[in-house]
Amino acid sequence: MLTIDDESHPFVAGETVEAALRRADHFFPFMAVQLNGRWLRRDDWSSMVVEDGSSIRTVEMIAGG
Repeated sequence: MLTIDDESHPFVAGETVEAALRRADHFFPFMAVQLNGRWLRRDDWSSMVVEDGSSIRTVEMIAGG
């Protein structure tokens, strides 16, 4: 099981953070991502593999004015 923003999703072996976010429809153009309490660089999303039981949190950046 994988938790993304407090929602449970099925675990897929070998899936990257970016792939998991896209599959769960939690991928946004401007956002920050935390994996198991550790902030990730955007460059690492496509190479960091998610493990069973992992927790991903996202923070979407929005413009204001």
